[in-house]
Amino acid sequence: MITREVVVRSARDVERLQARLAKPEVLLKRISRVVVASAKAAFVDQKLGEKVWAERYPVQEEPWINIAGAVSDWTKGGKVKERRFDKRPAVIDTRLLQRSMAAQGAVKVNETSVEVGTVVSYAKHHQFGIPSKQPITETTRQGLTAFLKTARGKPFRAKLGFIYQDQELTTNVGERPFLGLTDQSRKDLLELCATHVAGPPEDGGP
Repeated sequence: MITREVVVRSARDVERLQARLAKPEVLLKRISRVVVASAKAAFVDQKLGEKVWAERYPVQEEPWINIAGAVSDWTKGGKVKERRFDKRPAVIDTRLLQRSMAAQGAVKVNETSVEVGTVVSYAKHHQFGIPSKQPITETTRQGLTAFLKTARGKPFRAKLGFIYQDQELTTNVGERPFLGLTDQSRKDLLELCATHVAGPPEDGGP
């Protein structure tokens, strides 16, 4: 348990303490920054607290490829990016999701509460492990055909042949939570709240 001694020596001390308690917005904004920092760190650490993120397609046999990422590249009319052959880091592609927690509208501070989220629509798939769907177009198939003709692509002919038949790719996304409270963030928040109410320890209170 984290404690702070509140020293009240005068009416001014009482006023300062009342001022802190009367305007929780300052504390709530600080709380949001702790939660956002924890969420961003999850992408770097590839885990949230004790929940370690699984690598991409953890049960896929060799030759290995990030199928959803490759399909995205082909659908956009491009070639397969080099990172589509990396199993880690997971959930880091454009880094849009990682940056989105600090974007406008992602943090909402009310009078007595704070909400921290993201404006990225596909965030829920990674947070909760919800399957995602991608369209397979003629452009997708053309990109696949070009890839399979290359030396690197030939070993994937049997694995990726289904793309010629399907109209949609469904990917079972692994649960990789990035928003939530860890033991460390809980400790940081308790310290933050205690300091906000009592004042910095070096000041001896409010």
